[in-house]
Formats: sequence, C-alpha cells, structure tokens
Amino acid sequence: MKRMMLAAMMVALTGSSSYAQTDQEMIDRSVLAAPANARAAAAVVKWDADGKRVEIRPGTNGMVCWDQSVWPGNRPFSAHCTSVGNLPRVEQNREFFYKAKEAKAAEALVQEAEKAGMRKLPEFGSGNYGLVGNDQASARPHVTIAVPFATTETLKLPAKATPTGAWIMNAGTSGAHIMIPGH
Repeated sequence: MKRMMLAAMMVALTGSSSYAQTDQEMIDRSVLAAPANARAAAAVVKWDADGKRVEIRPGTNGMVCWDQSVWPGNRPFSAHCTSVGNLPRVEQNREFFYKAKEAKAAEALVQEAEKAGMRKLPEFGSGNYGLVGNDQASARPHVTIAVPFATTETLKLPAKATPTGAWIMNAGTSGAHIMIPGH
C-alpha cells in the first residue's frame, strides 16, 4: 500500500481537487475503486480540517473507501479502498502526505518509520484497491494484497514483475505486498 500511495504522489504533485465535493459526490467517487460486488456495502470516510476521520457512509462488509485526490500531492482522480483494519496505516500514510508535501520527503518519512519499527501494519492478506488518473475516464486500477514482512522465500513468488503472474514488492518490510498483473 505504501508504494501505491507514494506512486500516486510521484506521478504528479497536483495538489487538492479544485472543487469542494458534497458527501454524496465523495461517496460515489470513492467506491469506484472497490470491486463492483463490494461497492454498495463499503464504508466511506473522509478527514475533517483537524485530521479527524469522519465516516460519511457506514459499511457492512469490512471494506472502507476514501477519495485521496483531496490529499496533498495526489492526482485529480484518486479513489482507494481497503479493509477497515488497515485504517491506522492509511492514516499514518495520510500524515506523511500532509507533513511532506512532496514525494521524496514522504518516502523519507516512510523509511524513517520503517527503520524505527513504527510503521502501522496492514492486515495480512487484505486487498488494496486504487483507481488513479487525471480524471475518471483515464483512471487506471491498481490492486495489491498486503503481506507484511513476507519474502520471496516465504511466499515462493518472484521479486520482479512478470507478465504472467503475481510478484512480491518491498519484500521483508511492513509494506510487502503482492502485485497483481494488469492492475
């Protein structure tokens, strides 16, 4: 998930969305990142001006979605969903976005927290779904599976991209995740 979020920062540091969304617009936009069969039952959250998480739609399936385009340095369309259990890590990543304001500084904060053993852990096996682009029409899906501290040896997966199968990225770290080809 760390790479997914930081990749969004690195692609374009465009700032926040140019217009204020209603809660319903944010709900409609956020759930687009979720698998189609999970959208109706997913919770949707946002953060207020003080950084406090606000649930704008309750969920019943354990999935939570949010519009990340309103975070500093994100693409104009940036919807994300994951397990509710991953919210502490999402909020830690959000804190890095707001402190850093740019990709290299955010990556430094992530690495510092990783080395200090302070990274919040994602749920092993949880999915992370992103839909990111300059607008909804050009947004591309990105799907990963969190496997904190897994290695190529423990999962028997390669460490490099392959066109025909999954691989592990950031092996051995709290941010280890399985990359899904084509996503």
